[in-house]
This record gives sequence, C-alpha cells and structure tokens, in this order.
Amino acid sequence: DPDFAQAYAGMADAYVTLGTYGCLPAKDVMPRATHALERALAIDAHLAEAYACRGCVRAVYDWSWSDAEQDFRRAIDLKPSYPTAHHWYAINHLVPMARFEEATEALHRALERDPLALAIKTSLGMKCYFAGRYDEAVRELSTTIELDESFGMARFFLGATYTEQARYAEALRELEAAIRFSGRSPEILAALGYLHGVSGDIRAAREILDELVRLSDDR
Repeated sequence: DPDFAQAYAGMADAYVTLGTYGCLPAKDVMPRATHALERALAIDAHLAEAYACRGCVRAVYDWSWSDAEQDFRRAIDLKPSYPTAHHWYAINHLVPMARFEEATEALHRALERDPLALAIKTSLGMKCYFAGRYDEAVRELSTTIELDESFGMARFFLGATYTEQARYAEALRELEAAIRFSGRSPEILAALGYLHGVSGDIRAAREILDELVRLSDDR
C-alpha cells in the first residue's frame, strides 16, 4: 500500500535508530528518514509518529532545536499515549539542552506508557550521566541490566559512568560487555579507548585509536 503513512513513519524510525546507535553513518540514513517523513506527512498531516521522528532528525542531525521542539510538542499533542514521542523528546532534545528536570518528567511519562522498555529505562541513566549525577546513573543503569544483562547500551553507559567515577576495573568490565553484546561500534570503542587513556594504559589506548583510524577508511 503506497499510501500507508504509518509504514513511511516506521521506515523513518528505523533509519533514525540506525544512525543514532552508530550502526550506519548519519549522513547516509538521516536524509532517507527525512524523505520518508515527507511522504508520511503528505499522506497524513496529523500523524504523531512522523512528527516525533522528524523532531529527532531536526534535533540530533540538523541541530534545529526550536523546530525540533515544535515537532515533539505536536506529536505529544496529537497522541499523548505514544511513548516514543515523550522518550525522544527527552533524550534527543531536552537532555542536549541541559533541561534535565523536564527530561526526567518526560521520561517518566514515557515509562508510564511502556514500563518495561529497556531503551527508555536506559535513557533515565543516560540523562543522569550527562547531568553529572553519576551515583544516580549507576542505579538506573544497573536496574536496566538486571532486566536484561545483554542490553548493550545500558552496559555502555554504565561503563562510561564508572570511568567518570575512576572505577576503572568496573568500567572495563561493562565496556567489554557492551562490545560483546553490541559489537565494536566506533562509539563504544571510543569510550573504551578513553578509559584506557585516563586509567594510564597508553598502549591499549593507542591500539583502540589505531582501530578507529582503520574503521574510518570504510565508515
């Protein structure tokens, strides 16, 4: 059905997720997401899912913060029950703007609508990490890992949090787990290289740097 707006919005969600999780280059997938969203909104100008996704693109890729906020608010007005609108508004707009209390409220609204969503629960820990509230971040991320120890993003941000707390052995354990469950993405490798550097293992840090340079030939 070439006129099914939800399918275009879903395709855009997939492209955006691939870009924000570092699976594919943002410059390749974000324009595809934008094209799909234009098609979705041309079919249905009241599609909340499309506005939430476009808000994400405008925030994390275009850095058009005011336009992004308008889209997120439009999505929430159209469909308050849609958890992703609250979630992406929080982690992709409010957190980068350092509006941490508003982000907390938005994430709790998202969790009320989808209580077991690992990505939303992880974002609560990410919000604490970026706010510099590391003890809270450890608690939130550890709770997520108790639900699913293989959820790589939670392990990744727990490792990053332990690094900031100079708990280097624990950080190494979590980052190695993140690689085991999520692969050697540039983002996770960078965090591992940084850990090696600040903990004094310069040789290991340079090995990670060399690997990132090699990856840059293809990615």
